[in-house]
Amino acid sequence: MIDKTANQALARAIYAQDPQRVQEVIAANPSLVRDFVTTEDLKRSWLNLAVKDGNAAVVAAMLDAGYNINVQLIPTGDTPLQTAILFEKDETVELLIARGANPNLDRSLVSALNWKLSPERRLRYVTLLVEAGADLNRLYNLYDDPGCRLAAIDWTDDPAVIDLLRSHGAKTAYELEAEREEV
Repeated sequence: MIDKTANQALARAIYAQDPQRVQEVIAANPSLVRDFVTTEDLKRSWLNLAVKDGNAAVVAAMLDAGYNINVQLIPTGDTPLQTAILFEKDETVELLIARGANPNLDRSLVSALNWKLSPERRLRYVTLLVEAGADLNRLYNLYDDPGCRLAAIDWTDDPAVIDLLRSHGAKTAYELEAEREEV
């Protein structure tokens, strides 16, 4: 059974960006250490909520309490790492990667290549993801169409990012498909 009062207390502590209060609420209500806010709503995880509306200290407190760093939202598959990238939470991106977030569970790398990000932020995020072991030669379906697949390098026209990706062995979708045809 979900304790709505405890849920509200944790949500308030996250929104207040108060890591000490987050710790207190979780300590008083250990059942809150679960992936999703409610069992009916699998589109909202506690950690994604903390990433989006909290700060890195709140996220750290929740990770210390045992929250799943790699929880994936249903049906999108978004992880806290991708959420941090999309919301441009630099300190939280660094924290999640330092704590072992898996950069290959979702489209974190594609999100980091987003043209809406400043060139500096884009390069910083991609560098962090490369260092964390992001699969640079994974093929991503464009608009869920398996007939239109792109590799990470195909998602950007930023010369600095392209150089970084190439220096770590990244190939275009065309190059990857050509290699597969040769085999």
